[in-house]
Amino acid sequence: RVPLPPAASASAGGAGAAAAAESAAALPDSAMAAFRSFFAQQPGVWNSERTYHYEMPAEVVRSQTTFDVAAIGEAEVARVMSVTGGGRAPGPAARRAGFRVSFYTYMASRPGEKIMNSTALVFVCEAWDGARGVLSGAYLRDVGYEVDGARSARFEFAVGENALTMRTEYPETVSVDQITLVNPAVRVRRILNYKRPEEGGRLSEVKLAGFGMEKKVVEGERLVPK
Repeated sequence: RVPLPPAASASAGGAGAAAAAESAAALPDSAMAAFRSFFAQQPGVWNSERTYHYEMPAEVVRSQTTFDVAAIGEAEVARVMSVTGGGRAPGPAARRAGFRVSFYTYMASRPGEKIMNSTALVFVCEAWDGARGVLSGAYLRDVGYEVDGARSARFEFAVGENALTMRTEYPETVSVDQITLVNPAVRVRRILNYKRPEEGGRLSEVKLAGFGMEKKVVEGERLVPK
């Protein structure tokens, strides 16, 4: 997969917002229907079992996580977009998706300890690559996973694969997180953390690789209680 482009800087906010609006006008209905369908199936409770492979020190760690995913309203979407900056106009609601994701995790390497976090996130469609069948745009969070504070990142949604790929740049690492929705109750998750390269360099040094299966809780127990 071609690396996602970096997010627009706040200094270029006005021009970036105008360019995004022009590009968004060309988003095909069929692709947007697939985008909306993908996100419509995300709310609920998901149980996840993952394996993480660390490069240094070489280690394999298993984890169990329960996610609570809930859609957020327009006021919360506007708040997330304001705290992440970039001068983006909200645009049509049909081209956005917003959620509150709370998670509760047990790590095998930290027995008896429950890790908890919560973030509000918004996806804003900005462009369509017809040759690749990919929508792309801004991925915005009010709280980052690896550092404190709001994060502005990028996403791609591969329509034919029903797969969402999110790329976030941190000071030391670049995280590429992918969710493939196999069916309404099963997701496959892949997380790759790379050492951040020099400006313009390619991602070539993997620091962590995580893989997992996630199942929506329809009937049954949470793997990790609140």
